[in-house]
Amino acid sequence: MPRSFAPLAAMLVLFALFGGCAARPGPELLAPLPPQVQLPGGRQVEMTVATDREPDPLHPGNFTSMRSYQMHLAQYVISIPPGHKAANIEWSPSRKVDPASSFATLAFTPLPDDYLTAHARALDEAGRDNAPGQAARFPAGPDPAGHGPAGHGPAESANPGSSTQPERSALPGAHSAKLPAALAAPKDLPGAPSVSGEQDQLEQAIPASLSSTAGTGTVGTGTVGASSTVSTAADADHAEPGLAAKQDDDGRVVVFVHGYNNTYAESVLRMAQLMTDNATPGQAILFAWPSDGHLSGYVADKDAATFARDDLARLLTTLADTPRYHDITVIAHSMGCWVTMEALRELRLSGQDRVLDRLGTVILAAPDIDLDVFRSQVAAVGHLEPPLTVLTSPDDRALEFSTRLGGGRDRLGALDVRDPRIQELASAYSVQLIDISNMAATDSLNHDRFIGAAAALKNALSPKKSANPIRKAGAYVLDAVASVLEAPGRIGRAAADRVQ
Repeated sequence: MPRSFAPLAAMLVLFALFGGCAARPGPELLAPLPPQVQLPGGRQVEMTVATDREPDPLHPGNFTSMRSYQMHLAQYVISIPPGHKAANIEWSPSRKVDPASSFATLAFTPLPDDYLTAHARALDEAGRDNAPGQAARFPAGPDPAGHGPAGHGPAESANPGSSTQPERSALPGAHSAKLPAALAAPKDLPGAPSVSGEQDQLEQAIPASLSSTAGTGTVGTGTVGASSTVSTAADADHAEPGLAAKQDDDGRVVVFVHGYNNTYAESVLRMAQLMTDNATPGQAILFAWPSDGHLSGYVADKDAATFARDDLARLLTTLADTPRYHDITVIAHSMGCWVTMEALRELRLSGQDRVLDRLGTVILAAPDIDLDVFRSQVAAVGHLEPPLTVLTSPDDRALEFSTRLGGGRDRLGALDVRDPRIQELASAYSVQLIDISNMAATDSLNHDRFIGAAAALKNALSPKKSANPIRKAGAYVLDAVASVLEAPGRIGRAAADRVQ
């Protein structure tokens, strides 16, 4: 096939695979229920979302795929039906929102620009000033119905007082050279220590168990979520303003960046499902960049991901400049990894080393990034402590299509760690490459394996396993049975017995 037709052929294959997957949860699920609605006694989850999408004037609580120069912060309280099954998002294709059988929004609260900082300050003051058992006072957001001050919609109230349009960086250049047979170590990586790859303290970054299997309907690919606070309906009939601020985040924050082909509603609901199934201490923030939400929007999504990089950088800067947040983890999937790497690159090139130094673990799952571009990005970002972690699957079919669309250039998330050149790449750039292809996938494209690998990764990354090679940069394979990381060719339960 002529090379010029390869991208078109790849797109046709994608449409053939997913053309029938039209049913997706819609924005009606994000519209807050009236207070008089009786809840069936299921669980509730509270979350924070940071997005540079435009508010939806037609659907309260929703944001569109249109790009906004203003970062919007919002807080959601989502009701989970009593019959919820792990990994599912229950909803009705009839678009009827019944909290007895489907996910439903109890409260949508637009938040001011300084909410994250004020929230952390309130928790610190509560810890210092309140006597044991005394209720703390926390900053509250606008009306939990989601409309802000009376007579105003989300578009007017989501971020009061923020009207300036920040300047955006120029698009980065990309290298065209292919990976050579042997890679020389890059010179003078920014932030590199005198002894590369060693890690004195291991951070736990992965929630205990994640899943993205769709429920009653089909959810777009590439969504990741977060785990934070889960409560029962008995805790409150309906959520009040500022409810999430009442939960102590323990100084830990996990930022998730979703992937390609995600509507806003899908990403929020998936996050709620993951929070329900995987309760983990800390504050969870979903960074929802303006994905087009259509299979045909691959190019538009790539542009939107580039558009969003500065906003993610600003979010990370805000978190890093807040003393309370001592453990900041970033987990990105698919095209969201491009957003993440570009944000980290911008932070380093703009001299904001303090922000990068404050980050804990950064994980790129199935990254849809051209390999040569990644080499340029990681050379600019430099050494991170602990090292940047990349989860790969050589049989990732989605990235295979992306490779074709990119003119045959290799994608980072499809690298084979058994290739000596790739092993040298990991060592040279102080990166952890982990092959997770032993894990089961929940879709036919093998693009979401990181979800099934989460529990095994958490076990493998446990601080109790002092001999675990995750403490060093290099190329490894995840043994799904033994939940250990080993160099290629040394996989098996016997290896787990040597790791105490």
